[in-house]
Amino acid sequence: MPRSRKPGWIDWVNSAAREIILEDLEPGGFLHDKNDLEASKVWEFYKKLPEFKGPPVVFSQFELRLRDHRKQATIRHMASKREEIMMQNDRKLYPEQLHNHNGELIFARHPANKCLQEDVKAKKHMNMTPSQIHSSRSEYKVFDLKMFNRRINQEIRRVKFINYLEWKRKKKRRKFKEKEEKVQGKKQDKRKKDAKKMQERKTTEDKQKANEKEGGKKRKKEKEQDGPHKKQKTVRKEKPRTQKKQKKNQLSCKDSKQKKKSNERRESINIKAKTKTEKNKMKEGKKRKIEKEKAISSKKQKIHRMEKPTTQERPKMNQTVKKIQKIRRSPRLS
Repeated sequence: MPRSRKPGWIDWVNSAAREIILEDLEPGGFLHDKNDLEASKVWEFYKKLPEFKGPPVVFSQFELRLRDHRKQATIRHMASKREEIMMQNDRKLYPEQLHNHNGELIFARHPANKCLQEDVKAKKHMNMTPSQIHSSRSEYKVFDLKMFNRRINQEIRRVKFINYLEWKRKKKRRKFKEKEEKVQGKKQDKRKKDAKKMQERKTTEDKQKANEKEGGKKRKKEKEQDGPHKKQKTVRKEKPRTQKKQKKNQLSCKDSKQKKKSNERRESINIKAKTKTEKNKMKEGKKRKIEKEKAISSKKQKIHRMEKPTTQERPKMNQTVKKIQKIRRSPRLS
């Protein structure tokens, strides 16, 4: 069963609350054959237990899980009742035998077995020898001493096994508690760290604000002290408005002249660039024409050379011509 993601719900499969409810639904438990009880009344009893407080169980989760466990328990109890009826019918057909195939009494089906369980629970085997226990009751004297001694050891092992199962359950519940305590401890540590960080931030912000306030006060004092002198200086440096207007007009005239000069320079630069580009184009065109003429002349020379044989090729050509003439002059074979 996967862990629920609903807010407030715990990991029910690995919780101690689940085991307590399963134990109470078994025969002899608080919830055995009490399916008519409402979940709210049952919740009032269980919410006080420490297993339900460790990771706090929510009523909505408890109600649903109780309904599911009750269904499972009813199915299991119905099956066990059916098996009991079938067992009783078989016992009528085949009654239980008190003796084995060797003719000896079976200890588990004799009343001595219950007497021995009571004696072991009273811890008589710790202070008495097997022979003393054997002679203490008449039910034990029917069995042999050696066999009775084995039955005492068997009963002790059975009690130890039951105690081991109870110890294992308690250990499991302790593990659940330890896990929950660790989780809660981690959460508390996180909360403490977050609270410390918030306090540090607040202190730093308060210090910054205090420093700003102090700096503002110092600045105000300095202004109050140095204020009148600065005003006198500014008053002395002040000039009439007419002079300011004249300066502005002069500056505007200078700016216009500078703009005109810059525009003239740009135009002259553009004209020079255009002329340079045109000259370069003319030069490139002439170079291409010369190259084409050279290529055509070289082709013509190659063709002329191919037509006229060279001085080295002439003797070879003469020899071939002579051979052809001899062949023509020779008489043909009939």
